[in-house]
Amino acid sequence: MERSLERFEYVPRAEKTVRITLAPSEAPGEPIHGELFSNFLENLGASFHGGVLSQLLANPTMAEHNLPQDQRDLLNAYGRTMEQIHKLNDEERSELVNWRPRKLSTGFGSFIFDDEADDLVPLPWRIRPRGRGRGGEPGRVGPAVFLECDGDKVVLSQGIVPPIHREERYQGYVWLRAIGEGKIKVEFRKRDAVGEDDLGSPLAECQLQWPSAQWTKQKFSLAIPASSLKPFEPIDFCVTITGTGKVWIDRVILEPEDSIDGFDPDVIGLLRKLAPPILRWPGGNFASGYHFWHGIGDLDLRQTVPNPAWGGIDTNFLGTDEFIKLCRLIGSKPLICVNQGNGTAHEAAAWVEYCNGSPDTYWGRKRAENGHPEPYGVEYWEVGNEIYGPWQVGHCGAEENARRYKEWSAEMRRVDPSIKLIATGSFSDFLDREHSWNGDLRWNESLLRHGGPNLECISLHALPENHRGFPAGHTNRDIFKDLLAHVWRWERHDLPELFLQAEELRPGEDIGLAIDEWGILGAAHLPEVGNAAGAIYGALLLNMVIRLKERVRMASPNGLFHAGCLRKFGPVLYWDPQVEVLHRYSRFAGGKLWRVRCEAPSYDAPRNFTAQAVSGVPIVDAIAVQQPNGDLEIVLVNKDPEEPQSVVIESPTFGGSLQVVSAEVLSGDETLMNTPLAPNRVKFEPLKEAVQISGPSLQLEIEPSSVTCLVLRGV
Repeated sequence: MERSLERFEYVPRAEKTVRITLAPSEAPGEPIHGELFSNFLENLGASFHGGVLSQLLANPTMAEHNLPQDQRDLLNAYGRTMEQIHKLNDEERSELVNWRPRKLSTGFGSFIFDDEADDLVPLPWRIRPRGRGRGGEPGRVGPAVFLECDGDKVVLSQGIVPPIHREERYQGYVWLRAIGEGKIKVEFRKRDAVGEDDLGSPLAECQLQWPSAQWTKQKFSLAIPASSLKPFEPIDFCVTITGTGKVWIDRVILEPEDSIDGFDPDVIGLLRKLAPPILRWPGGNFASGYHFWHGIGDLDLRQTVPNPAWGGIDTNFLGTDEFIKLCRLIGSKPLICVNQGNGTAHEAAAWVEYCNGSPDTYWGRKRAENGHPEPYGVEYWEVGNEIYGPWQVGHCGAEENARRYKEWSAEMRRVDPSIKLIATGSFSDFLDREHSWNGDLRWNESLLRHGGPNLECISLHALPENHRGFPAGHTNRDIFKDLLAHVWRWERHDLPELFLQAEELRPGEDIGLAIDEWGILGAAHLPEVGNAAGAIYGALLLNMVIRLKERVRMASPNGLFHAGCLRKFGPVLYWDPQVEVLHRYSRFAGGKLWRVRCEAPSYDAPRNFTAQAVSGVPIVDAIAVQQPNGDLEIVLVNKDPEEPQSVVIESPTFGGSLQVVSAEVLSGDETLMNTPLAPNRVKFEPLKEAVQISGPSLQLEIEPSSVTCLVLRGV
């Protein structure tokens, strides 16, 4: 902990000018490790369908939707908005620049166009004419849709927004069977029909063979004519039958031809730029009810199941093999979080064997049969997620968590002794009994005492909430400053106490820390993970973990596609301001940390629901990293939402050759966010006023609520 104090020495001062003094570290230590800039992917909201996967159809397996009514209502409302966007002029679109969809239940992306679920049609499919079919029929591996044709035309359709900005050709397949006689085809049609049972204008079609009474898989391809659609314009994908037959449809897959092994090319391209060193999966809360064997083997034999954590459905289209493929595509190391909720130690060990076992082991042979004879060699494994919380499947108390970790870790290490393990810790030990989830404030202590010989790293989630426990009369900006103080409280009080406890109970064992979910949670109209406030909190959190880099083994935000994250609305890929900060900080991997002395005013923050009170919080935080090429990068964070700060930066290494290579700032109202129609309004931009160089010092003014990044050369 002494290293953190040396790396950021804070001296309170009443004078308004902030004075920063920089110096190379006398004991440089190891470079900053990239694992601090990792990420996290969970089956939540539009993370899988409508996110990383290229599959365009929601609920392709015709399953029960498992959605509460309010979620259905929002999906329909967002669909009505999407239906109109391509029809709007610039002035009308400008009225929607602040609109963006909320995070929703899983399996349906961010919107749907049709909802006939009350007529027993699987969401979001529809059948025309109405009443000529139904869902819930026995299918091949799950439910099927039944269509009946009586000498006329019957259509099963779903509205989609194809990514025509990059691809006009599409391909897929359908599982179906039939009796009687007829014709069948798949089509793209515009959604310009007038009457209730009318069909839209045709765009493309592909004839299929009328199937037998046995289930058959038929492939198809479709091409949208060039310039036939406007940006954002939705179309219908249709399965159309004519004749006098009956057809059962089990599942339909539709992808753009430029799909990269089942993943969205736009997403893969951006993830390769972000390059998270570690990618955590499958949860999150989802992990506590996930059984890995549901997501392995032939994709067409995997069953769709309810998502036990978030509502909606899990098609199991992104299982272990697909996750490993994704990690390899983007250059990330996988971190798998095993089910410590309703799972077992035997199941966790089996998962390790599936990933790392040789082909002559039971689960290693299963992996080989699934087309992957070489072991994956997954190094990082986490045992459970937030199992202290009543929101978790199989939640438990402190002693039981320690017992489970001891048992799970032993079974997993018996399969592969080389794996690195992370245990489930709890931030609520830092609170008082009234606010602690585990009540007795002994969660981490129990783990340290009774977690067994395989305990080496403890996870904590830095997830302050923005809507509970603040003093009456607190404004948004008061809440903003209090939330930012959460990081200072952790760095100067809570984490030192945890490290001291670990050293007392496990002397010489060097217990590490994984902050594998971080970000401000809560109401979207307040400072939170998805707006500018989330980016500023993220910079402070990353400053902290960099200063604690010897103890913090990895860190990741909460998460890649559901909070402070990448977002997709139909074909539009955009991202929250926090992603800008994380990407900027990822450049520090391999750099050398300099010492910072900061003289600045301070403020006090009262207790709230997720943090104790803390006093003497510096209004400005700073970090300085020297890159291998010699450039010095400095980040200044202004926590004051109202006042700019005048800053002087000095260093004995600054001389006559000093130059400012770049000076950029991310700033703005704390609740400002990027949206589908204003995707780039919160980002790093050049400083409005130049940085002044005067001898061995720099002078600049940093904006309120801001993250300012400087690159200096000639230091």
